[in-house]
Amino acid sequence: MSDNGSDGTHPVSVADVAAFDLFTDSDPEDVVEFLVRFDPVIFSAGTTVLAAGDPGTFFLLLRRGEVTVTIPEDSGAHNPITLRPGDIVGELSILRGSPRAATVVATTNVHALRGDRDTFAALLALPGVSSRLRRTAAGRLAANAEPVELDLRDGTPIRLRPVLPTDWDNLQKALEHVSLEFFRHRFFSGGRPTDHILHYLIDIDYTNHFAWAAFVTGTHGEDAIASARYICNHDDPGSAEIALGVIDEYQGRGLGALLIGALAAAAPTVGIDRFYAMTNADNAAMRHLWSRFGARWKPVEPGVVGGEVRVQQLDQVLAVDEHDALAQIAASIIGTAHRSAV
Repeated sequence: MSDNGSDGTHPVSVADVAAFDLFTDSDPEDVVEFLVRFDPVIFSAGTTVLAAGDPGTFFLLLRRGEVTVTIPEDSGAHNPITLRPGDIVGELSILRGSPRAATVVATTNVHALRGDRDTFAALLALPGVSSRLRRTAAGRLAANAEPVELDLRDGTPIRLRPVLPTDWDNLQKALEHVSLEFFRHRFFSGGRPTDHILHYLIDIDYTNHFAWAAFVTGTHGEDAIASARYICNHDDPGSAEIALGVIDEYQGRGLGALLIGALAAAAPTVGIDRFYAMTNADNAAMRHLWSRFGARWKPVEPGVVGGEVRVQQLDQVLAVDEHDALAQIAASIIGTAHRSAV
């Protein structure tokens, strides 16, 4: 590894800045001046760039080449993650103030910019960078979260994990197995929602908008069968609107209650104490489910009703170990997404 830039590392330019999504909301000329603080470094293919267990004293912005990220504690539970030019690596341990959880190896020759903790603090101060950085970090934690296993009422095993930015294919596949009635109840329309709406369902910030996805093991791997989300109400602190979506085959099997329990496990981390739900007035299943927890339905608009439930009324929906496992995952992810200082 070299850190003086004399071995072929090129000076930072506006073109470099354009490659990083982190700086989308910043003035490129200002970013170029800021990146002078970084040290250019090169790693040969096969070199360990970061090692699990080491202190988080620096982070890298990748300019060229690729690295592979693995978490030794996973024991093969997750596939390695590949990071490419424009990505940031090593920021999680700085954000969380903990030793590195992952090992990063250069799969090709890698050119990068290295910054220390002080540089990271300054990076967070750039316009728009802090929120994008926290979102990236939270997404990586979500991807590394071990799914929690639960059983439906009929004994069918399912797995719950946070929704990921990479779940687009899972969502598309799941929507191939739903009826027009599903779309009417879930999206208040008679047809498939636009791609813009579907992208919104997976492009979450893990703080104001948090979502769980439910899966079963299918013939070709993991099949998505449901999702549940809360979206905080900025005008009413402590309140969040929730939405559930369960494909037709798995409706009426107790999955809706499990999803509500999972949302209740995550909610206290951001101070949510009330859930609000809207549904079609003729959606008897949703109204019955929500009424079990004390909801009193009121008309919202023609054909639509709404009801509110206290989160503390949902504490017994899941078994204690299931609730605690989901709460721990949510707290770790939301805490990182919420943190704004090093």
